[in-house]
Amino acid sequence: MLNARPWTSRVLSLSALALLSGVSAVGGLACTPNKATGTFGSGGDSTSGATEATTGTNSTGSAGSGGEGGSSIVGSSGSGTGGQEACAQATAEAKLIPLSIFIAVDKSGSMISDNKWDNVKSAFTQFFLEPNAAGIGVALRFWPDSFDFSDPSPPIACNDAVDFSCGPAVVAACEQPEVDVGPLSDPAHAQKLIAAFNAHQPDGSTPTSAALDGATKWAAKFVFNHNHAEQAIVVLVTDGEPTTCDINPTSINKIAEKALDGAGVLTFAVGLAGSNQATMNAIAQAGGTGQAFMINNGMAAQDLLDALKQIQANAVSCSFAMPLPPNPKDEIDLEKVDVNYTPSNGGAKSKFGQVAGAFACGAAGGFYYDNPTKPTTINLCPASCSKVQIDNGAKVDIFLGCIKKGPA
Repeated sequence: MLNARPWTSRVLSLSALALLSGVSAVGGLACTPNKATGTFGSGGDSTSGATEATTGTNSTGSAGSGGEGGSSIVGSSGSGTGGQEACAQATAEAKLIPLSIFIAVDKSGSMISDNKWDNVKSAFTQFFLEPNAAGIGVALRFWPDSFDFSDPSPPIACNDAVDFSCGPAVVAACEQPEVDVGPLSDPAHAQKLIAAFNAHQPDGSTPTSAALDGATKWAAKFVFNHNHAEQAIVVLVTDGEPTTCDINPTSINKIAEKALDGAGVLTFAVGLAGSNQATMNAIAQAGGTGQAFMINNGMAAQDLLDALKQIQANAVSCSFAMPLPPNPKDEIDLEKVDVNYTPSNGGAKSKFGQVAGAFACGAAGGFYYDNPTKPTTINLCPASCSKVQIDNGAKVDIFLGCIKKGPA
């Protein structure tokens, strides 16, 4: 059995509020609407387009303007010599980021064996109806697309029927969800997702690279279209090694890596019986999530459901928007950012230390950036996240230890 993190109703109510009403909350946090004078504004586009996120191209976009809806400045100060402020400081209220998930499910022919397809359907059906998941958005895509072998001119689709190399047109097809994104709090949307599973049966090859490329491009565009005010992740579910398109593991890993570097998109890899653990772990590592969830036969349906719950808990519960400086020309020293936790019982404020990434999280907890050089989100490690979640009324703030003045 998979050892999943305890699941509490507290996660549901607050993540749902964050998604549907924009309330700033996490776990037991008590966060208030931003009414302060002089706030951090929400960011503008951080690149010139979504393509850069998945190709690795760097570009600079516009910063958001100050105003209501950003993170409140609790206090600020500056230090310097000769009357010149060299380094300002500020404290911002932690603002939870709503989450949407692009789920890319392998329905290749091998999924029919060992009851894998039925187990996947069962687990996802339960997850879509899980009350604690109601606050997230879900888009769904199966791969590969089926095609008629007797058709002399099959259309471009998410398969290798027309283009065995699976070029841009095939990837663009894989990018289109069969069920577009919508909140699981909407019963009609949950039923659409369940009906989509029931409408499919396994067949076809395993075009992993095209499926992952399409999924991460969708997620990157979603992030950019929401000006980084919402988070999108990819959940890739497969039972085997790639058999078509680009089967080079290094190339597949780079797809996840570029989405993480360019847009902060996390890729969670779920390997069913038949998949290679080293291959799946490499995808997860490149996608910023450490290691894959490996589901073997036996209690497969329950183990997969537990994995989906843990993925949601890791992604939703403790991801915060990276505050922007009051002046878009100013620069935040990323090494001097602290995440502070104040318990609800009036105890002393404590600091979560910064770690290099999700892979570096341990029993001591801490926080990490989605992108270490150009972060858009601040994420708590599981140990710190759990500490906050169980403390009803706890508060989290983000201390910016050094805001360097930009050119006048």
